[in-house]
Amino acid sequence: MRSGESRVGMSPDMLRRIVLEVVPVDFSAEVCRSAVLADLDPRAIATFRERWAGKARKSGDVAESERVLHLPDEQLLRDAELLQPEGLTNAAVILLARGNPWGAWT
Repeated sequence: MRSGESRVGMSPDMLRRIVLEVVPVDFSAEVCRSAVLADLDPRAIATFRERWAGKARKSGDVAESERVLHLPDEQLLRDAELLQPEGLTNAAVILLARGNPWGAWT
């Protein structure tokens, strides 16, 4: 970084601000490390599955609709990018958790 005619080092805070301008943080895609599959509401997962399958069917993709209807829950969540190798995403917690999604994790 320049300061007048000289080059000066960049502070960690300045570097972080620059990186965040280029690569914004997607809160919904971040992993909620304390959430586990048992925290999700099976009814919410079923509703999510039905809506995804319905959308596929409505667009004419009957094979995708059938595939979604028969996926195990974990694979359904992985395919929707709601479950990452490190755990459930914040989006999964917000959309599918039982009761108050942040009560146990804040």
